[in-house]
Amino acid sequence: MQLPATGALPAAVSGHAREAQTHSRARGAYGGLVVFACVLTYFVISWGGLVRATGAGLACPDWPMCNGKILPDADTLVLIEWGHRLVAAILGFAIFGTSLGAWRWFRRDRSVLVPAVLASVFVIIQIILGAITVTADLSPQIVSAHLGTSMLVFASLLVTAAGVQGWPRTSATLSLRAFPVIALFGALMTYGLMLTGSYVVGSGAGAACRSWPLCDGLPGAGALVQVHMFHRVAVIFVGAVVGFTALQAWRVRGTQPLLWRVALAGIAVYLAQALIGALNVWIGVVPLLQVMHLAAAAAMWATMVLLATLGWRAARGGVAHLPPAAADGTADALSRGETVRAYVALTKPRIIELLLVTTVPAMVLAEKGMPSLWLMLVTIIGGTLTAGGANAINCYLDRDIDSLMERTRARPLVRGQITPGRALAFALTLEVAGAALLAVFATPLASALAVSATLFYVFVYTLWLKRTSVQNIVIGGAAGSVPPLVGWAAVTGSLSWSAWVMFAIIFFWTPAHFWALALKYRDDYAHAGVPMGPVVWGARRTYGQILLYTVLTVLVTFLLIPTGAVGLIYTVGATALGIAFVIYALRLRRIATTSAAMRLFAYSIVYLFLLFAAMVLDQVVRNLSGAAL
Repeated sequence: MQLPATGALPAAVSGHAREAQTHSRARGAYGGLVVFACVLTYFVISWGGLVRATGAGLACPDWPMCNGKILPDADTLVLIEWGHRLVAAILGFAIFGTSLGAWRWFRRDRSVLVPAVLASVFVIIQIILGAITVTADLSPQIVSAHLGTSMLVFASLLVTAAGVQGWPRTSATLSLRAFPVIALFGALMTYGLMLTGSYVVGSGAGAACRSWPLCDGLPGAGALVQVHMFHRVAVIFVGAVVGFTALQAWRVRGTQPLLWRVALAGIAVYLAQALIGALNVWIGVVPLLQVMHLAAAAAMWATMVLLATLGWRAARGGVAHLPPAAADGTADALSRGETVRAYVALTKPRIIELLLVTTVPAMVLAEKGMPSLWLMLVTIIGGTLTAGGANAINCYLDRDIDSLMERTRARPLVRGQITPGRALAFALTLEVAGAALLAVFATPLASALAVSATLFYVFVYTLWLKRTSVQNIVIGGAAGSVPPLVGWAAVTGSLSWSAWVMFAIIFFWTPAHFWALALKYRDDYAHAGVPMGPVVWGARRTYGQILLYTVLTVLVTFLLIPTGAVGLIYTVGATALGIAFVIYALRLRRIATTSAAMRLFAYSIVYLFLLFAAMVLDQVVRNLSGAAL
């Protein structure tokens, strides 16, 4: 074999070094392009606020020309609108460049390639919506969609930037297991808050309330007032999630300082945003404050997106107690039918069935008859989606302890049938779809209640109480008590004492129901370190607690009678069912066996179903009697 001539090998090595250096410079330049696109996107969004605040959007009634000209006349409003279009066009080219650069330099890195390509897709949608916005005379719905798409562009670029820069540059942390979910919830709620804020401005609801934090002393009943107050309630929800996210980031500030700094910025921006919103009410809606309000909203959206992205990257691989399939993010190959069944199993359909049993009767009582089939269908589907999303998030967060418990070892995430990332994406998709369906086709209050139930179930029960307090199922059971409120609000757009009594019935019923099951799986909970009543108290005290909550449940059922929502049939049914429930609890305390606990558990399900069925039957008979008279 002939050896290379002297100096040939060093020349080849030098050529490879130059190629690597060129590649590194190109990647560095690409990173600069992405950051430039992020900054320019924020500028264009803020400028869009100026266009809206000054009414310049209709200064150019045609598109893409402005009053039939490429270079329009030097009118102030025209220049504001035309300048916005010009800078947006420059941004469009920059974003298309990021997509091409990602394909060239990061083709194998999905954390960069996917969001970069999505940014271009959203830009194309944004261009179409921009044209429709002009031709539709600034319809509030189209303007809100236009803003929403621009925020998706912004988010895609931020995720791309995090991937290019490799943020954060620290190892995975077990304590960050739940952080991405919390931050992503915050981001989604911030996104919804911005859309509602846009609709408040576009619909004229911004001037419906002239005081803050209440609306002229008390919330009114007008449509615009309801829109305005719904936005303010959403602000409170977002603030709670932002604060909770910051608390989680503070706990890992030693190992993840970047997360804490971004979370701290998020708190500052949220407070500034709330102050600007108050000033808009106190001073009156002025263009400068409107622009500042939108700019602060975009900044808060950026912080929440970055927190979700950085948290996800930092937590990758940081989950213990998982089988290899679930821990490494891979999933077994399944048939189409098996895949569908796995995703359905994530939603815990048996629990959803129990929740829906309490939703429909509440609608019947609220309507004082049968609601429209369409409203019932929408409410049932929306409730199913939001409850399924909450249950799937619970599976995602509890996949470590689920692998330790016999009762939950067959769940899809534990068996590796679905990857954690796909499970979370599926859960959030269900949640957003259900909330949107309820808000648009039922009432905003019904949607807000459904989302609040998910937030309580995820943050208060799953992330906090379940692993720390013996009262976990008592307090956490409030989440499962919300469906009657959702059903009532879907019909009336408000809540009454009758709805709250139904909430209380389920709230007091839940501990007796669940502790009966926990008695059978006490060793499971002990092995997983979950402080359920039977684990902490022992069986004997648990029997007494079950009897106590059984009696409380029965007593609460009679509170519905004075409201006038039910009559004789319900009274007789609640009495008979309640007596049987107490007998089962007394028998459990006397016999003290697992089989007795499971008989009580089975009857508790029958009890709740028949109790709410009695409400419906009572209302139907009363309506028929009234019609006959």
